[in-house]
Amino acid sequence: MEDEINNINPENIKLNIVYEDNDLLILNKEEDIVVHPTKSHQSNTLSNGIAYYFKEKKHQEENSFCKSLRYGYNRNINSS
Repeated sequence: MEDEINNINPENIKLNIVYEDNDLLILNKEEDIVVHPTKSHQSNTLSNGIAYYFKEKKHQEENSFCKSLRYGYNRNINSS
């Protein structure tokens, strides 16, 4: 896990944050941004932006940021 944590470099990327509290960060993901670094795409990812955000906000305590990003979207939800 330590290697995984160290391979995400914080980058100042604009994040569209919808909601945040002590346990949850919800944001709108731009459709053209990669979620996490891959062998062929190491920078300018959502993970890089979130790492920077938490670093700047001083939320990054040891083991406070789950490196497993869970994302999803809902379409055509009928509230009735």
